[in-house]
Amino acid sequence: MADKGPFLTSCIIFYLFIGGAIFQILEERNWISARDTYIQKKEDLLRKYTCLTKENLNEILEVASQAAGQGVAITGEKHRNSWDWSNSVIFAATIVTTIGYGNVAPKTESGKVFCILYGLCGIPLCLVWLSTLGSFFGDRAKRLSQVLLRKGVTVKKVQFTLTALFLLWGLLVHLVIPPFVFMAVEEWSYLEGMYFSFITLTTVGFGDYVTGVNPNIDYPKLYR
Repeated sequence: MADKGPFLTSCIIFYLFIGGAIFQILEERNWISARDTYIQKKEDLLRKYTCLTKENLNEILEVASQAAGQGVAITGEKHRNSWDWSNSVIFAATIVTTIGYGNVAPKTESGKVFCILYGLCGIPLCLVWLSTLGSFFGDRAKRLSQVLLRKGVTVKKVQFTLTALFLLWGLLVHLVIPPFVFMAVEEWSYLEGMYFSFITLTTVGFGDYVTGVNPNIDYPKLYR
């Protein structure tokens, strides 16, 4: 096992470098375009509103940036409370599952301290629960395999059938079907819905797409 260490380390480093290069090729041009558009629109606003100075505009943007950093919607007139009980429960779930979308985070000192303590206890508890859940499904798979074997199905066919069933179930329930729900409720594209599902399931949780936070949508109570 120790002999594989340097090789695996080299593989990871190589994989990261290749991934970084591809992401740079795919995304850097879009970022440059967004930056140039932002600068151009700032200049357009200054020309349109002659009474507004560059310093005034930067001050307004700073206020908006600080509000957004606190989880306050900076467009429209509706302001969703990110820290009511239901949203706080959802935030707690993102801690123990290690998803951590990043769109909501504690800002107070006491909130940060509690987040650390809560995660220290909650993450192991969630891992134990997931392990128990895995054992539950494993037992059901074992019972199903025994039933199939008693009916004369070969071991290889049983293994293939069970693997196919679990993969099909996982893909349908967690990746294929949910995007249709997000298309209907969030008005996302199918790709955006699948992207969100994948980022959530893998607990990467970038936070660029989050459900139930659009202030212009009236969500069903149990949706989130």
